[in-house]
Amino acid sequence: MKRKLFISALGILLLSAAVYFWQSRPSRPSQQDVIHNVFGGQNNYEVVITSTNVTAQLLHERREIEFDVNTNNHGKLNGYLIDPPVAVTSEQAGQIRQLLQSPSSFEFLFLSGAAKACIPVYGVLFNFHSDQETVRVALCFNCNILAVFTGEDVNSEGVGGEDFDPSHGKFVAIAKSIFPNDSEIQSLKEQKR
Repeated sequence: MKRKLFISALGILLLSAAVYFWQSRPSRPSQQDVIHNVFGGQNNYEVVITSTNVTAQLLHERREIEFDVNTNNHGKLNGYLIDPPVAVTSEQAGQIRQLLQSPSSFEFLFLSGAAKACIPVYGVLFNFHSDQETVRVALCFNCNILAVFTGEDVNSEGVGGEDFDPSHGKFVAIAKSIFPNDSEIQSLKEQKR
């Protein structure tokens, strides 16, 4: 009798533990995760999705500037020389939008609980212009990290961002199609490391 009671109690305990761990496991990312984590809010997301004009620019790290937390850092665009904008075709813009709004394009840090030991050096900047607003998305292909900025002030901090490891190859392919004559972009590998 004591053995049956012990086995029943052990079964209930194991079942309770399984339910607890199942409920506390990370959920699958949602569209709301994209809106809030990647874009920093609904308004920025809407600007990207409804933008009437999309351009792209190459970014070049300004190595002559010493890192100073008060004037420039890797969380801002003021540490970069920014090439003139290049028009993005409607097909390319559609591909970029599709990647940016898909939860499967990102590895959400809040789900994995891990952060990358990599300082992003952004190489490509996508600009989404809609009416009076601009949202900019900077990509670092070494770290596979993107950052979202509002407006055109290079001294502004990013408002959102995320790891884009799952969509690395697709973003590289798009960048190669936009900048066919840039040797650095063309040398990027589409395969994840």
